[in-house]
Amino acid sequence: MHPLDGTPAPAPPVVRIILIEDQKIFRDCLAACLDKEPGFAVIGSFSDTQGFLAALRDGEPPHVALLDIGLSEGLALGFPDRLKKLYPKIRTMWITASEEDAVLYRAFGEGLPGFVHKADSIEEIVLAIRTVARGERYYSQRIEQLWAQARQSTRHFSRLLSKRQQEVLGYFGSGFTVPEIAAFLGLSPETVKAHRRDIMARLQVHSAAELQAYAIQTGFAVVPPRLH
Repeated sequence: MHPLDGTPAPAPPVVRIILIEDQKIFRDCLAACLDKEPGFAVIGSFSDTQGFLAALRDGEPPHVALLDIGLSEGLALGFPDRLKKLYPKIRTMWITASEEDAVLYRAFGEGLPGFVHKADSIEEIVLAIRTVARGERYYSQRIEQLWAQARQSTRHFSRLLSKRQQEVLGYFGSGFTVPEIAAFLGLSPETVKAHRRDIMARLQVHSAAELQAYAIQTGFAVVPPRLH
């Protein structure tokens, strides 16, 4: 009841949630759990980002989009920035099963409002969604612990590659050639090749195919924004 006039207090707004997760069992189970939470409504779940974007054109947008970093389409790490430009009011959260340093490094670098782990309790995931829906930031305790451990490692990703080398890795992971990368970055082909040699030595990979596979696995195979 309203404390002054006895009228019923207005119900809190329902948080509309979208799940983007390519593992159907996990997606369905998580959707069922979240739908039971008071004030939550899972208004859609998708196996890829394209299906989600297609649905957005015709339906009501969510407040929170929960996105799996490990989507098989390999676009998750670049997707939140694209989504923010199209729908700035949608708050994007990541969820992951990965504990790789490079994945955490990329994820933290994006600065999204929410980040949880698939090993987290449903209670913590619910808390994260409520916090992010209020316009605040929430990274789960497990994610924060993994990040702290990663930064202490001598093999931490930020110590392996410079910002420029990370940018070059993103282009190679996206399938661009040496001349194309040189043109995009305003470098000579010889400089790009030198970066590639150094990157491969630092990452301990031995072929261009291995380098591209590494970039895809760690989320660097995303077309850089300047190409759009």
